[in-house]
Amino acid sequence: CTPTPDQDAGSVTADQWLTMLQQMNLKVTFCPEDNLARLEDYTERLERRGIECLYRPYVNSIEEYLQQQGSSLDVIVIFRYMVAQSTLPLIQKYAPQAKVLFHTIDLHYLREEREAELYDCDERRLKAAKTKTMELAVCEEVDVICTHSTLEKEEIQQHLPKAHIEISPLILEMK
Repeated sequence: CTPTPDQDAGSVTADQWLTMLQQMNLKVTFCPEDNLARLEDYTERLERRGIECLYRPYVNSIEEYLQQQGSSLDVIVIFRYMVAQSTLPLIQKYAPQAKVLFHTIDLHYLREEREAELYDCDERRLKAAKTKTMELAVCEEVDVICTHSTLEKEEIQQHLPKAHIEISPLILEMK
C-alpha cells in the first residue's frame, strides 16, 4: 500500500527507500499493489517529490502495467512477502530481465513464532509454520533479500545458504 510514514515503521522504510533510490537519480515508480488507490495526502507527497505513482483509473492492475512496461524495467523492489507472492509470477512473466530486490520489512514468521510461544498456542504455531514456508519460498525466488538485522539475515541463511542477503539498516530522519 502507499507508504504512510506517520503511521507505521514499514512505511517509514518504504518511504526512505523511495527517497534513496530517487536520490541516486533513478526513475522511481511506486505502485500500491494491494488496491491501486490514490491516497490524497500520501500519494501527493510522493508525486511532489517526483516519484511516479500508479493508481486507478489510470492503471487497473499490476498485470496490466507489467504487460505494458515490464520489458523496460531494470530493478523491481518489493516490500513484504505477501506482495511478493502475488507479484513475482507476473514479474517472471512480463519482466524476466528485471532484478528483483525483496525487502522483508521484518520476518513475519519470527514474530508469529514468538507470539505462539508467548501464548503457548498450537494454532498460532501452525500459522507461523505456514507463514515461514511462504516467506522462505519468496526469498528463494528473488535476486536479493534485504532485512534490517543480522539476526534475520542469519535466520534466512540458515534455511537458504545460497541466498544473497543484505542488511539494510532502519533509516530514520530525526526531527
